[in-house]
Amino acid sequence: MINRIKAFKRICVMAACAAITVSCATAPSSGSQTGSAASQAEIDSRQRIYMAYLREAGYTPTINDNGYIVFPREGINYYLYIDDTDPTFCFLQIPNIRYLNSDDERRRGAAAVSIANGGTKVAKAYFVNSESRWWVSIGTEVYLENPDHFAVIFRRMMSAANTAKELFDNNF
Repeated sequence: MINRIKAFKRICVMAACAAITVSCATAPSSGSQTGSAASQAEIDSRQRIYMAYLREAGYTPTINDNGYIVFPREGINYYLYIDDTDPTFCFLQIPNIRYLNSDDERRRGAAAVSIANGGTKVAKAYFVNSESRWWVSIGTEVYLENPDHFAVIFRRMMSAANTAKELFDNNF
């Protein structure tokens, strides 16, 4: 009897996951396929919701000149980006975690990026090159059809980004 109950619970969880996956996959994304600009009201609304959650969670978010939500945690500035052509796209970034000043550092950085990416779900470590200067940044990306779901997923986004950063740092 206990095995049947466990099996039933497992089936219910799998069915719920499937329903959520289908719902997310078939829900319309505001402009994501068309490339058209989203309404500024929708972007502003999402910014307010995300910032309210961050304040409630004990962070001190601000909006920078580029429209990113910026908040510090343990001496690191995190950036939260809402795409102006698809506001359902939410990108949490730890920018510029390590500057790479030589070919040797770029080789070591590439190996550490690979380990961080392979050892972390959702997060991406990646190289950025600007004005002949290389550095590594970390990001997590999600689609949030309902901006109220930010409160549910934010901790996982932070955890993934911080895990990727730790893996990079430990393997550089």
